[in-house]
Amino acid sequence: MIYKFRAWNRSDLLAGHKLKFVQRTIDEELYFCLENDEEFRYSFSSVFEDDNWIVEQFTGVHDCNETEIYLGDIVRHDVMGIQEVVFSCGRFQLKIGTHFNEYARYEVMGNKYEYI
Repeated sequence: MIYKFRAWNRSDLLAGHKLKFVQRTIDEELYFCLENDEEFRYSFSSVFEDDNWIVEQFTGVHDCNETEIYLGDIVRHDVMGIQEVVFSCGRFQLKIGTHFNEYARYEVMGNKYEYI
């Protein structure tokens, strides 16, 4: 599995800003950059060390449209309906229902911070 992350700043969310930061490698260094602006970035380690950030991990699974599915995403499942992806009991799974796996059909509807 490829380890990838994205992050949300709690202060931005409280102010009503839904700014997603995505993992990028720039000049061989890891950063969290504003999704559409690599100039606005934070060092990878500083985000993990700061409690003001919410970091979500890539599950290793893509949806039916090849969109990467991350912890905290809201997905539509063929059987279980619309669910949040959570990490529980040592694995990624749907909040209510079944474990999360690459063989089921999912469609990303958004993230819990975007979907609200």
